[in-house]
Amino acid sequence: MTDAAGSSQKRWVEQDVLEFDNPDKAAQFVNTVGKGWRHCAHPMLKLDYPDRAKQWTFGDVSYSEDDGIVVVSSTVSGDPPSVCSHAVAAKSNVVSDVQVCGFGEATQATAIVHDILNKFPLWDEKRR
Repeated sequence: MTDAAGSSQKRWVEQDVLEFDNPDKAAQFVNTVGKGWRHCAHPMLKLDYPDRAKQWTFGDVSYSEDDGIVVVSSTVSGDPPSVCSHAVAAKSNVVSDVQVCGFGEATQATAIVHDILNKFPLWDEKRR
């Protein structure tokens, strides 16, 4: 993805959808991810690429009981630095996992997770 014409800002989006046998397993996966991510709040990580090194700094990890979304934010060194968000949530037996990086992308992953999960119906035992 690239911003409007003439802009050198680059963005990237990674989207994954996982299907589980039932809603309990999907919810358990998100719960496990959320607990694990909470241990990763605020560290710095240096990644060495062939042409340069980048510093990732992770921010707060949040969990919204209202919509069941786990979100972690991060920044990546550069000029300008990239702002990233990584969001995971479950609906029925499906988990949506989205990561977005770019300039000013702090809430976009959550919006994409909502859009993806809204495409799936609620679990119905009778149809299974």
